[in-house]
Amino acid sequence: MEQTAVGFIRITCPCSEQLDEDQSLCLLRHKPKQILPLWIKQGQTLEFFINKRGLLSLQQLEKTSAHGQALKYLYRIVKAAYNACDHLLTVDLRLLTPNLIFFDQDNTDEPLIISLPIPENSDIKIDMDTEKHLPVPQNNLISWLATTNSWSDSMHKEIDRLFQDKRWTELIRYLKELINQENSLLAQFAARESLQQFTDEKNKQNNSIINLFKNSSRKRSNNNINLPNMRRGVPEIVNNKLRSTELKTKIQLKKLNKKPSKKANTISEKIKSWAQWLGLIKMDKQASEILDLEPTENLPNRTPNYRLATLSEGLPGTNMADDGLRVFILVDEFIIGRDSSHVDLFLDSPAVGRRHARIIRRGENFFIEDLGSINNTLLDGIRLEKYRETLLPDRCRLTFADKSFYFSTD
Repeated sequence: MEQTAVGFIRITCPCSEQLDEDQSLCLLRHKPKQILPLWIKQGQTLEFFINKRGLLSLQQLEKTSAHGQALKYLYRIVKAAYNACDHLLTVDLRLLTPNLIFFDQDNTDEPLIISLPIPENSDIKIDMDTEKHLPVPQNNLISWLATTNSWSDSMHKEIDRLFQDKRWTELIRYLKELINQENSLLAQFAARESLQQFTDEKNKQNNSIINLFKNSSRKRSNNNINLPNMRRGVPEIVNNKLRSTELKTKIQLKKLNKKPSKKANTISEKIKSWAQWLGLIKMDKQASEILDLEPTENLPNRTPNYRLATLSEGLPGTNMADDGLRVFILVDEFIIGRDSSHVDLFLDSPAVGRRHARIIRRGENFFIEDLGSINNTLLDGIRLEKYRETLLPDRCRLTFADKSFYFSTD
């Protein structure tokens, strides 16, 4: 067996495992930025080579990062896995481990994960640098983060449950709430510290002022100098000067605001009108003309990115498009099922679950999720995994148990 070159990861699996052509094409040509690039070699065994030079593993990064960054790292990793699923790529939980999740040394904001174009239950072996055939670790990412960051048992169990079920959307929402709570606690702590620091500085200033007055009073008593009476800490002479300055300022303001006489106004108006009649100065524009010359401001675009989607029993774009049932999807979460009081599309079939599936609108995209149905949901003949969102392409066929519809967007 050849030794793996330094800085490379080699993952091998039996040649009996078939490569997914669509995933291979996506990984080689249209790879998402959160997925590590790989090279595929097919011989007696399937070999995948990944270059990790210039990268830091999560295990290395956690040692040097500040305390309290674990939730943010996990949030970015889950978003990367969610993005991979959106591209219909396989996310193997056995490869989401602290030593197989990487970050660029120059940019630790974006994690890089591994996705292989083979089934998740494939028998794989990992070679890293001089270590050969490492045993494929069990999914210990959540347990490792919980241990190193002292998470509570309830928080650990909830995150691990969502992670194991690959319920990325719910996990992203839950992690975001935890991060917001952590940030609010840090903000409150920082506010308390800044307030305490401000009060300390204020007390120091007050003490210095008090000491200054005490020293000045001692000097006066020692020199036996009769100073003017103090009023509110300011000498009477200073108060008199301030009053005289205020009076002068008011007199000057009155002079400036003094309106010209009517006679002066009439003379200036006559001179102005004669000059306009002789063409020496231009005529004054009307207020309406001035307003017309002002440029019109564009209002911000408040219309959201909205696309209309439909489910129809007839194939869109054909003569059969209007045959059968046709439903418009007008809500962000569209439930399909047999429970007429809790679904948006009622299907009268005993094979259909009460809450069989749902279609989610997110921006301009639509996703389908099987809600744990017994008789499955098919997308163009392919069975969908339970509780996993899948991007819906335009003009695809959806099958809910024994009921089939065509999905299309305008």
